[in-house]
Amino acid sequence: MKKNLVYRLLLFCTLSVSLNSCRTDEILAGTEHTEKERIVFFERFEKERSLSRNTDSNNYAVPFGNSILAYFEKYPEKRIELENKYGTVDLKVSSQDMDLDGGKKLIMFPMLIDGKVTAVIGGVINAERDFLYFDVYKEGHPDRDYLIHIFQQHYSSFATGRTIDVGEVIIIVKKPVLTKPDPDSDMGGGHDMGGGPGDYGDGSGGGSSQSSADKIDTEKLKEFPCAYEIAQELPNLSNDLAKLLQDTFGKSDKVNITFQPKEGMGDVDGVRSSASQKDGIFSATIDLNADVLRYGTKEYILVTMYHETIHAYLGYQFTTLSYDEYIAKFPKINAYEIKDGAGNTVVKYELDKAHTNYGPFIDRMVNAITSYNPKLPIETAKAMAKAGVVQSSSVTNDEINKNDDERDTRKGNSLGIKCSK
Repeated sequence: MKKNLVYRLLLFCTLSVSLNSCRTDEILAGTEHTEKERIVFFERFEKERSLSRNTDSNNYAVPFGNSILAYFEKYPEKRIELENKYGTVDLKVSSQDMDLDGGKKLIMFPMLIDGKVTAVIGGVINAERDFLYFDVYKEGHPDRDYLIHIFQQHYSSFATGRTIDVGEVIIIVKKPVLTKPDPDSDMGGGHDMGGGPGDYGDGSGGGSSQSSADKIDTEKLKEFPCAYEIAQELPNLSNDLAKLLQDTFGKSDKVNITFQPKEGMGDVDGVRSSASQKDGIFSATIDLNADVLRYGTKEYILVTMYHETIHAYLGYQFTTLSYDEYIAKFPKINAYEIKDGAGNTVVKYELDKAHTNYGPFIDRMVNAITSYNPKLPIETAKAMAKAGVVQSSSVTNDEINKNDDERDTRKGNSLGIKCSK
């Protein structure tokens, strides 16, 4: 993670904030003075993000993390107090960023003592990007234990010799029951860390975040209760389909997807039945293999919905753009063919291993899968994440076998959650 801190900016800081003791009126007085000044890290990040498609520019952990470092630089005694109480914040590992109501954004970082996740700290930036606070998820918060468990999985994977091929890690978590880390506080109240531009740097400018919400039509899946339930949850998950497209391909299109079952598809998990794009919304009807919906594990059905949305999106772009336009907009994406149960040729798409977001894409998918089933081995989740959507030469025979076992529970080798019907 890049740490482009400009410490000299902190000389202009004027607002004082204390841990766990901020008075609401004191905070409001400070933010009143700087209400038109945006926090410099977010201003620069969002300007760069609007112009660039590189990985760093798509990861909100960068401005959130830089803000924490700037705060600690200005208030070293607060860092000591926070670390003594909860542990050290690992800024190399974060959740994905989540859009909240009113244009706010939320992100989380794990806190560790002796390599063990003991707490999770959540950061919230307001829509105007001129007020930011961080709170530790306290005892009694409905999401605390779940978040600690999900982050701990990442560190446990290293302890058991497993490999996660990324430099900075994004852990996909489900959207919290409560969107504020501390349910008893609000944007102007007392927080573990809080303040405006004076605490995190200075800056001015415009811009706002864009919410990426999915619309998923699930009605045609009702005869497959397991798939129907999973599809209904997709719009509410933090790792939504629109965000996956944005983080992987740098596109901010929203999605409107209809899933429907189809018989006789053979080895093909899904196919685009129809698609269109208008006013920044990608709409598609996707046929899902009925046998996969019957016999696949829950995790396999989930990852299939993600994968087939990607195939549908890239397939539509390939058929509507000129070749040169497509290559320019979607570099390092390869096409391959597969036959369905009737012998028809279906074109699929895969990320080249040299693709900028190859590693982060796999990690997002792995964490999405393991958030459903924390007991599922990372190797199995990774096999499902890769199969069919990344360069075939980077998928091992063992990963192919693991993926096939989850695709058809009748083999008796699956490790995921079986559908009851």
